[in-house]
Amino acid sequence: MGRFKVSDKQLSNGFIPNHPIGLSKEGIRLWNTIAEKLQSELMEIDIYALKGLVDNLLLVKQCSKLLSTEGLVIKSHSGFMQPNPLISIKNKAETFVLKYLKEFNMTPYSRKRQRGTTPKGNDELDTFLEG
Repeated sequence: MGRFKVSDKQLSNGFIPNHPIGLSKEGIRLWNTIAEKLQSELMEIDIYALKGLVDNLLLVKQCSKLLSTEGLVIKSHSGFMQPNPLISIKNKAETFVLKYLKEFNMTPYSRKRQRGTTPKGNDELDTFLEG
């Protein structure tokens, strides 16, 4: 994992940490966008979770791009068609993205729960989503 340098740019309602060393230009844009939106909630310790969110968002995008060119199925070494392994990688990264989004209260459901109101909907679905 890259090294972090926390910014001295303290704001009245939080701070925006500098991006970790080694992020791509797209990763830096993502980092800055998300950190700016979360500035009132961010603490110094959160930079590691923010890095995980950015890394996994970039991985999802990269897998999606490769899947669009390679296809959902590929021919194995033995000649049989099989699901592209990128599907599994993308699915795992999407699972981590959702977990990070929930931790940062960046989903509609998590924001409503934080405000103390639960969305009205299917009780069975709510139970399933709460895990």
